[in-house]
Amino acid sequence: MTTVRLTMAQALTRYMAAQQIRQFDGSAAPAFAGVWAIFGHGNVAGLGEALYAEKDRLPTFRGHNEQSMAHAAISYAKQKNRRQLMAVTSSIGPGATNMVTAAALAHVNRLPVLFLPGDVFADRRPDPVLQQIEDFTDGTVSANDCFKPVTRYFDRITRPEQLLKALPKTMSIFCDPAMTGPVCLSLCQDVQAEAYEFPVAFFTPKIWEIPRPRGDAAMLAAAGEKLAAANRPLLIAGGGVRYSGAQTRLAAFAARTGIPVAMTQAGKSALPDSHEQVVGSLGVTGASAANKLASSADVILSVGSRLQDFTTGSNALFSGEMISINVQTHDAIKHDAVALTGDADETLAALDEALADFAISTDYADEIRSLQNAWSEDVVAVTAAPETGRQNKNTLPSDSQVIGAVNRAAPENAIVVGAAGSMPGELHKLWQTGQTDGYHMEYGFSCMGYEVAAGIGVHMACPDRPNLVFAGDGSYLMMNSELATAVMMGISFTLVITDNRGFGCINRLQAATGGAAFNNLFVDSTHNQLPDIDYAAHAASMGAQAVKVGDIAELEAEVRRAVDAGGVQVVVIDTDPGPSTAAGGAWWDVVPPAVSERKGMASVRSAYKKGAKVRIWAGNQIDPDVGSSDEGVCLVSNLLRKPHKGQSCLHQITPADAGWHYVGFGVHDLVSGQLLSDVGTDDEVCLVLLSGSAHFTSGDIDFGLITGRKSVFDRIPPHAVYLPHKTSWSVRAAASAEIAVCRAPGMTKDHGPRLITPDQMPLEQRGTGTNTRFVCNILPETEPADSLLVVEVITPAGNWSSYPPHKHDTDNLPHESLLEETYYHRINPPQGYVLHRVYDDDHTLDEVMAVQTDLLFWYQKGIILLAHRMAMKAII
Repeated sequence: MTTVRLTMAQALTRYMAAQQIRQFDGSAAPAFAGVWAIFGHGNVAGLGEALYAEKDRLPTFRGHNEQSMAHAAISYAKQKNRRQLMAVTSSIGPGATNMVTAAALAHVNRLPVLFLPGDVFADRRPDPVLQQIEDFTDGTVSANDCFKPVTRYFDRITRPEQLLKALPKTMSIFCDPAMTGPVCLSLCQDVQAEAYEFPVAFFTPKIWEIPRPRGDAAMLAAAGEKLAAANRPLLIAGGGVRYSGAQTRLAAFAARTGIPVAMTQAGKSALPDSHEQVVGSLGVTGASAANKLASSADVILSVGSRLQDFTTGSNALFSGEMISINVQTHDAIKHDAVALTGDADETLAALDEALADFAISTDYADEIRSLQNAWSEDVVAVTAAPETGRQNKNTLPSDSQVIGAVNRAAPENAIVVGAAGSMPGELHKLWQTGQTDGYHMEYGFSCMGYEVAAGIGVHMACPDRPNLVFAGDGSYLMMNSELATAVMMGISFTLVITDNRGFGCINRLQAATGGAAFNNLFVDSTHNQLPDIDYAAHAASMGAQAVKVGDIAELEAEVRRAVDAGGVQVVVIDTDPGPSTAAGGAWWDVVPPAVSERKGMASVRSAYKKGAKVRIWAGNQIDPDVGSSDEGVCLVSNLLRKPHKGQSCLHQITPADAGWHYVGFGVHDLVSGQLLSDVGTDDEVCLVLLSGSAHFTSGDIDFGLITGRKSVFDRIPPHAVYLPHKTSWSVRAAASAEIAVCRAPGMTKDHGPRLITPDQMPLEQRGTGTNTRFVCNILPETEPADSLLVVEVITPAGNWSSYPPHKHDTDNLPHESLLEETYYHRINPPQGYVLHRVYDDDHTLDEVMAVQTDLLFWYQKGIILLAHRMAMKAII
């Protein structure tokens, strides 16, 4: 056997340089595109010298922070769809432990990266060496043991010859699609410099193949039968589609069968958003089209997704049977799925063969188009630039408007990059990818500080595609030093910093779960002086070309210039920390405290428990037709309720929920053919066709197919049906239909069921100037009914809707009436909001609320005042 005398570190780097991985096109590429290094006493003498010797075949890059340079390595592997990777090395001690967070990020996201931290002396001569952690009970422990739970494979190299076993095992992990992830080889610093006679054959160049197993034949047959019998199938595209190179296969399969495709964070851009079957993102940050289809799908085919609850809504939305294609059995069996354990591309090809004659129905295709069009309108509305003259210096843009501006300025082949804070959720919903693999979001670990370093990794992976990096001020402050690295290396990306003066995303979540504004925004944190940070100047000090813009128009122009210019470009814009896109979304399980002295927290906790109970009872079989107040999640005020995202019953509130005696209200978003009915109770009912078309019946009375307006903002009165108490009724959607169900106690049947047509309720203008609003009396007190009053109000943006302030919490006719009221808000554009204030004389009740679209407000006691910002508003 021919041998060569090398140090352990030299053998390591020579082996790494000789490894190659087969690419999707059949070519071979170096397995390791380079090594990121920050040297210290634990790696400079041994590994540092070895890297210098291999610098032509295995380039070394210098970072400024161990965690962030590891992020650069991981983002490279992610953008390369796991077909190439990088290694990262540090000294022992804090340099090594700085990389543990990055290892966890790679572990969660199933991304390959090789960690090479220096370690203590194997022979323990200088024990304890500088930066060594001493364990009083175990002499074998070092700080690097922290890597064990966040790596797929860990090995401490205490002898040079151990590499003969450890390195092939490492490569096998990287090239096993079911097991791939981070590996840590902990390099004892004395052993790095020790020599050994290594076999020359060990360094022979080798091309590693990534296996592509097909799902089991019997399971494929079972899956094919389920899909062939499906009436409302849905396909979920996860990251596995991209990592198996199945983009082309998926595009053809979806186009041929017509099955709609919803995308996870990792799967987004597996198909461009322009593909005819793409229905948008899924889950808590999902599009309404995708989530509605998920909630009503009878068969769901998941391709390459680990079905994380937040990014798919899998525990709240799915009620149909599951089929799962995944290389990892652990993921394939989730939700009691028919598990097709195999490569996404190969297994999808086999399933396509089994479904050669399958295509969705024309009715289902029409429904998909309708939902796609509606969602597209929502996206255009929330991402549009403010109208000329409507944005003033005191109005800050929303994140969605920022996304719209950057998206319009971006080339079709651009790659968008992000990780944490507000932007990933908004980008998942709103960003329109022009080409495959144009969306790079680290949302498995959602690690703040990933963004800037990822800009480097993405550019290194795809130097011919411009990449646009989004980071909030919180993420930027947390980890920004690799800007200097990017400038030094000649990297190109455009970084958009949205400055909302704190952690805006968590501030909104804090409010939504009943918490006080505390320790998130600068203004709500302990301070003697509020920070006033010039992010553009800070970025410029590291060599970036940086500018701060004042509005959306400037942002769009500046991003377009920055992309054309190349290099490291930074664009800063102040944003409003308050609004987020209300459209879309699904229930998010965030637990409010069981014990709190804060007013209103008890109702928030109670609503959460009811919602969680429904979820537990129903498991994965939540019935989208069942709408109960038990499922709601209250906001900070116990007078306000969010919609049940992704379910057909958006709202359902009873007198018991509201804490009063009479009024109930519900809103239902029905898909084609869906039935809503009631056998009749002690309540009289007014059914309002908010939009769409539906067939209404009551007992033997057939009101026929009623075609209503397209939108509540059409300035056309709605159709309605009045029903006395103890009267059965049913509504079946034709294409799609939004139905409001208004209830109050009935006393007689003298009035009889009747259809109320738009010509019976003309629009009435009330007020002048900024008090102008348009009232449609659907069921006024002058029309036959026992106790119901139903009114729709259209209020132009910027106007008051209830001026002057008034109240009706006292039964003192004719001076004042005692009324219970619900306000269901629809706002155009959806990112607008309404300001509610309700208070009583002694201010024991005094609340101000920013109400977004689809929220429900109820009110009985106190004086009420409403103003409307940034939007036209409709109330029913």
